[in-house]
Amino acid sequence: MIDLYILLASLAGFVALALAMDKHAKHFLRRTLPALACRILRVLGWVLLALALYMNFHARGWSIGSVAWLGWLTIAGAALVFYMPNWPWQPVQPQPARKAREVKPQEGASLEAIRSPWGRRVAVALLVLLPVGFAVAFVNTPLKPTMRDDAYSGRIGPWSFTLAEENHKLPQEAAGSYHKSFYVRFCERCDADIRSAYLKIRKPRSLRAAGSVLGGTRWDRWVEIPIPPAAKLSDQLWLTVEAKDGSLHHKAIDFAQVSPSLARFIESK
Repeated sequence: MIDLYILLASLAGFVALALAMDKHAKHFLRRTLPALACRILRVLGWVLLALALYMNFHARGWSIGSVAWLGWLTIAGAALVFYMPNWPWQPVQPQPARKAREVKPQEGASLEAIRSPWGRRVAVALLVLLPVGFAVAFVNTPLKPTMRDDAYSGRIGPWSFTLAEENHKLPQEAAGSYHKSFYVRFCERCDADIRSAYLKIRKPRSLRAAGSVLGGTRWDRWVEIPIPPAAKLSDQLWLTVEAKDGSLHHKAIDFAQVSPSLARFIESK
């Protein structure tokens, strides 16, 4: 649903900017607008585009949100450009007479196919379907685990982070033991201060026993941790972060806050 709001805000922003221009105002309204109305529409158009940018940042973060914003701007702009020639209220422009020229039979047949109403409609439909197909694929692309609504957000030491399970399934058995995968995303500005991060069940006694190290140094870090056979709900998930200055920071998190499926699995044992 958020993608629909972003598309509508982008399209409305482009329409407002178009109406603020005399050429396009005549095209849509058959008249020009006063200077004050043009200034208001110009400000409104940029505000709507900025609102679409904010919604992208809020839903997907700064890095992915900026790319998604440009994609939705492309789709909204293409839809407006392709629809403008079919606007029913546009003024009729007299067409100058064209000098007939002699063409070859094969060339004439191809030109007639393009100039025919059905040929133009098919060409426009193909051009419109490209951004529409991109939009459908983008909407159906699942969000990263750390960007889902059920992701856990907290602070460890001076840094903020988001922790989420890879999926909502029960722990999977492999090599005689059960495992569960998680993603951790630290804030973009503080990520450069972190040397490594670890995740495990039960409180670590030292850095060597801090648990499984999270792979990756930026953005989403991933780890698969084993589930101890005698694990209890009181053991909690423990996130350990080692800073580049050598300091250690620990954070205990209840299973139910991050992974209800893991909590049910441990409780049923």
